[in-house]
Amino acid sequence: MTYEKSFVAICLAALLTLPVTAIADDHGSHGGSGGGTVSDDPHGDNHGGQGNGNEGDHGGANQNNPGNGAQNGGANNANPQPQRTRVALAATDAGNLIGAEGHADLRAQGTEQRLTIEMEANVPDGIMFNLTANGVPVGAITIELGEGEFEFDSGNGQLAGGLMPSAITSIALSDSSNTVVLQAQFGAITNTNQGLPPVLAVRKQLQLTATTLGATIKAEGNADLRSEGAETRLKVEVEGNVPDGTVWTLFANGTVKLGDVTLQLMEAELHLETAALSQAGLTDASSIASIQVNDAGGNQVLSGTF
Repeated sequence: MTYEKSFVAICLAALLTLPVTAIADDHGSHGGSGGGTVSDDPHGDNHGGQGNGNEGDHGGANQNNPGNGAQNGGANNANPQPQRTRVALAATDAGNLIGAEGHADLRAQGTEQRLTIEMEANVPDGIMFNLTANGVPVGAITIELGEGEFEFDSGNGQLAGGLMPSAITSIALSDSSNTVVLQAQFGAITNTNQGLPPVLAVRKQLQLTATTLGATIKAEGNADLRSEGAETRLKVEVEGNVPDGTVWTLFANGTVKLGDVTLQLMEAELHLETAALSQAGLTDASSIASIQVNDAGGNQVLSGTF
C-alpha cells in the first residue's frame, strides 16, 4: 500500500507540472513566430509573446506580407512623378519695340496639369495680347502696370480644342493686329496626351493690291499660303516695271519681316516653309493675316489681307 501511494503521488506531481510547462512552451513558440521575446517568467512569455504575435500579424504586412503592404501603401508608390517645363518666350522685332518679355511654365502629374504664362510689355493699361498654343487660340493676357498673366488648371476643364498643357509644344502672344510679339517652341511634357486631332489641309490665296506708288510702276503680285498639320508653306510672287536688281522687302502682318527679293526681268518670288516661318515668329498659317511689300525706301507698293 505504501508503494502504491508513493507511485500515485509521483504521478500526480508529474501531471500537475507538465501542463504548466507545455502551456509556457506553446505560447512562447507562438510569441516567437510573431517576433516575441522569451523571458524567464512563463506569464511574461504568455503575454509578451501574444502581444508581439499580434504586432507581427498587423504590422508585419509591410515586411512579410507584400500583398497587404501594397494594398495599404502601394497606391502612393504608383503615383506618377511630377513633370515640369519652363521656357523663356523670345521677343520678335515687334516685341522688342515694346520691351516684351515673358515665360511659360507647364506642369503635369497624372491628370493634374497646369499652364501659367507671364509677360511684361511697355504698353498702356488695358492692352490685350492674344494667346495661342499649338496654333490654337486659348485665351488672352491683359496688361496692367506693365505686366499680365494667364493661368489654366485642369481642374477647370480643358483648353480650346481639348488641348492639355502636357501636349503643348508651341506658344505665341500676338497683338490686336495679329503681330506676334512673344513666342516659344519646345517639346511636349508627355506623349500620353496627343492634343488636337489631325488638322485638315488649308489653302489661302491672295491677290495683292497696288498702292498709289505701286500703280505708277505697275506693281502686282499674289500670295499662296498652304498648311497641313504642323507644315506650313508660303509663296509670294511680285512683279513691277522696275530695273533688274531692284530689291523689295516682304512683310507679314505689317511688321514681321519675311525677307528680301531681287527683281529680274521685272519679277521675283519668295518661298518660305515651316522652319523659316517659325524663325520669323509665324508659328502656323493662322498667324499670317496679311502681306505687305515695300521698296528700298520703305514705301509700300503692294499689300493684301487673307
